[in-house]
Amino acid sequence: MTKAQRLLLFLVIALGVTGSVYAQTTARVHGVIRDQDGNPVAGVKITIPDPDVKGRVAEATSDEFGKYQIVIADATKPLAWRIEKEGFHTTETPKKVPAALTVELDLVIFSLDGPLPMGEVPAAEEAEAARQRQEAKIRAAELFNEGATLYNAKDIDGALAKFQAAVGEDPELAPAHSVIARIHHGRQQWAEAAAAAERAAGLKPGDAAAQFVRFDAWSRLGDQEKSLAALEGLKHADPANAAKVIYQRGEELFNGNDTAAALALFQEAVGIDPENARAHYRLGLCYVNLGKSAEAKVALERFVALAPDDPEAAVAKEMIGYLK
Repeated sequence: MTKAQRLLLFLVIALGVTGSVYAQTTARVHGVIRDQDGNPVAGVKITIPDPDVKGRVAEATSDEFGKYQIVIADATKPLAWRIEKEGFHTTETPKKVPAALTVELDLVIFSLDGPLPMGEVPAAEEAEAARQRQEAKIRAAELFNEGATLYNAKDIDGALAKFQAAVGEDPELAPAHSVIARIHHGRQQWAEAAAAAERAAGLKPGDAAAQFVRFDAWSRLGDQEKSLAALEGLKHADPANAAKVIYQRGEELFNGNDTAAALALFQEAVGIDPENARAHYRLGLCYVNLGKSAEAKVALERFVALAPDDPEAAVAKEMIGYLK
């Protein structure tokens, strides 16, 4: 046997041994990645580094059905499985699968909308981010309290600065957004008031003050679509006061000759409170101005029936006569 032949035989034997050892340590893992509600999640990245072999990393990404496949070169030891996708908690959890086998292992990834359950280990950077978020919330609460003290002392400028700093630390601090909205509303800064009220109402839909500012500010900005959307929020947050608020804003619009916008609000007012006589009267006047005689007559007749002794009842009766 020549030297070349002996070398070739050595390589064949070595490769055979290496392949055998590799087969004994390797694990092939497949499964489905689902969210906490059991829905398959696509685009989840799995990363499994081998701490003993520099640069050896097993990687896989779930497909459109949430399925994944991954090959682990050395499954004889526990390895940290890193599971990540935008919008979900990133976790790094030690897992051990049997070597020399094909293993089915389904995984769960948890949405950021909820906390991680017990037993799940957040990745180091997520744990650090969570710590920073908690510290920011504490600073935000302190700033809010300082702002409240200044607000009660009538230092509105100082209070506003504190509240704005608070939402800078914690954008989800709904009470701060609500007070910011009210401050801007009181200063007739309608755009700023609407923006802050939108954030406050989005975070806490039951905040009646924020819903009022949201409705009133959009109404004064002339954005009928957004004011009507805000009106729905106001009706849910403060139904008892909604009809009164809507009627008052409708009167302002009517007196400003914005009949179409006023009409929409008076329609809402009588829809919430059918016994609101003045709303029926104003509604009738809107219909008269728009040349809708039949609708005007119905509204004015309802007004007279509800409030026959109202100072405007005689005028309403006269108009009804013209509308026949």
